[in-house]
Amino acid sequence: MRKPHTPLRFADGLGRFKRPILDCCARINLNPQKRFALVRFVFAHMANLKKPYWQWTAKEWVSLIHKTVPTQRRATLRGQVVVLAFHLGGYNIAIEVMPNILKSKQLASLLWGSVVVERSIGIVRGYLVSIGYKVQETQPAGRTLGQTIVAAMLELNEPDVRRWDEAAYRALTRGDKLLGTVTPGGKRRDYALSVALALHRLGIFAVDPQVHAHGGRFQNTSLAGYTTEWGQWADRFATLSVAGKAGARQLRYFIWYVGRWALAHHEEAARSPADWDVEIAADFAAFIVNGKIGDLEQKPSIRDAARFGTPLSPNTKASRMSMIRVFFDTLIEGGLIRRRFATRTVFRLPQEIAKDAAPKPRDFHDDVWAKLLWAGLSFERSDLSPTLRSHYPIEMLQAIVVLWLFAGLRSNELRRLERDCVRWEYSLLETNPEGVQPSICYLTVPTNKYQPEFRKPVAGEVGKAVEAWLAVRPDQPAIVDPKTMHREDKLFCVRGRLIGDRLVGSLIRLICAKAGVPDFDAKGRFTVHRARSTIATQLANAKEPMSPWELKEWLGHNSIRSTEWYVNQRPLTLAKKYAAADSWRRDLARVKVILDAEVIESGAAGQGAVYRAYDLGHGYCTDRFFSRCPHRMACARCGYYVPKDSTKGQLLAAAGANEALYEEIPIREEERLALEGDTEAIRQLVGDLRAVPTPDGRTPVEIADPPEAS
Repeated sequence: MRKPHTPLRFADGLGRFKRPILDCCARINLNPQKRFALVRFVFAHMANLKKPYWQWTAKEWVSLIHKTVPTQRRATLRGQVVVLAFHLGGYNIAIEVMPNILKSKQLASLLWGSVVVERSIGIVRGYLVSIGYKVQETQPAGRTLGQTIVAAMLELNEPDVRRWDEAAYRALTRGDKLLGTVTPGGKRRDYALSVALALHRLGIFAVDPQVHAHGGRFQNTSLAGYTTEWGQWADRFATLSVAGKAGARQLRYFIWYVGRWALAHHEEAARSPADWDVEIAADFAAFIVNGKIGDLEQKPSIRDAARFGTPLSPNTKASRMSMIRVFFDTLIEGGLIRRRFATRTVFRLPQEIAKDAAPKPRDFHDDVWAKLLWAGLSFERSDLSPTLRSHYPIEMLQAIVVLWLFAGLRSNELRRLERDCVRWEYSLLETNPEGVQPSICYLTVPTNKYQPEFRKPVAGEVGKAVEAWLAVRPDQPAIVDPKTMHREDKLFCVRGRLIGDRLVGSLIRLICAKAGVPDFDAKGRFTVHRARSTIATQLANAKEPMSPWELKEWLGHNSIRSTEWYVNQRPLTLAKKYAAADSWRRDLARVKVILDAEVIESGAAGQGAVYRAYDLGHGYCTDRFFSRCPHRMACARCGYYVPKDSTKGQLLAAAGANEALYEEIPIREEERLALEGDTEAIRQLVGDLRAVPTPDGRTPVEIADPPEAS
């Protein structure tokens, strides 16, 4: 029979070794069996090392769990060994002993006490919740956030987040040593960056961690394949460039691309742009003109995999040619290199490619646009993907969709709208089921690349959607506008960050799926600018269209030429204007034709009998070549003329009541003026025809004054 447990008794001389260990075990509420086992393993390790535990180093404390404690007992005693090493030796060995184990709040509380740990986690959690993060303590994301903060505490050996420094920031954003095992979906790095964001906004960290609104960090890496010196030139150029942060990043990537080409084709020019001469520059220009997707890439990206090896689009070629020209011009004008060739001459696209690269209106077809409008106005939470449903409020996404469909904004303008960007116009009211409301509101468009901030009228649906989002929008901190560099309160700021372009693109694809249309057509993919071009085209082709200058102001263009690129003349509008102009009918005249049914039915018409007569108003012309008669507009009353008051004329009039047609005949300019009632034209026409023979061979003069019979 197993003997009941008896308390540990101290032998003479061993009490000073056992008492601290037992005090620590009591503090963490360790049961008696584990206390006895822990004391036994510590004593065995002291015997192996031949020195007391207060003289152990951090490595020797780690070796206790790895060498002395049996394998089957390590999992249950790891945390206790960490507590002993911290309190008895002053070492934090949690990372070494538990490298791939999620660190719990309980472990941190055993080391530093629950008060300081709870306070630190509460500081970070409280700020993140206030700006829209769903990291409450009862939610899975909240537990992961707590584990991330505890992992940082153990890494930095500092439980108070208010005393973390820039080293803590680097540890949080680096992630490899700090994070241990990642949570399902690999999102632990995002939580670490969110903690860094909170501490930066609270004034604890000085450096902005540069995270997206949905988590994650902007990448600043590049593919290898260029020299170090060339990379330094790329950084210098990005510093000199007047482009914004995103533009400078794009320019830097392209210059890295140029460096890879130089290293592969002209190694002598791969270290500095100063080594480029006209031959190398022309060679690179030819490389762009004949470029293909995936050039200089060992592995295609997922997006370009299906198009890998196909020719670049004309717009891409034009963009790359412009960037390499700007690169050299900037360095030359900055005095960093000397001019060795004319950049505008060498870096120039062939004329046929340049024409294809010219801007073209890319509006939607009317049927597609109608479906997109329906899908956007009926957009619901059930239409969202699980990721968007869990990360963003539906009211914000609905406001983005309505602005895309009605406001005609650039992508950058849509994302940077200020919180108070809508003002109602109460002089224009409409009656609807909700009562009398304004039908138009003014939208304040932020500063763009051409103009400062301006206002423009938009549909009332925009104001309603924005107000619905503001009603549930949590308070957000003012952030620095990336274009104006002013601190502003942004409309689409969520979790302390502006929304990204990818979010808007994802919403467009969801709208297309709901509408049952593909997210691309022969003109390209559906983008924010496609809706902008469509709205501009509709405003220019409306029943009461905007003038080009009015449309220029509404779109926020700096030049009327830019507006011309956006507006596409609708085929139906052109057809209506063409028909209204009636230019092709100006040289035609309609004349009534009388058919004699009796002559036709009797068969006499086939024998040369007259069966057709042209109604001249005062009589009839029976000449079957009437359309070619020079006197058709001023009849000289030759032998083919039949007066209406004659017997034959009356018979023709009776036949015309039953069988009458109209024939269009070509007329000259002077004849058209005569028909329109121009008296001078009539006199001129009659005078010019006085000596012209009629179909029977006589002239008008001879008809008027017949020669006397001899």
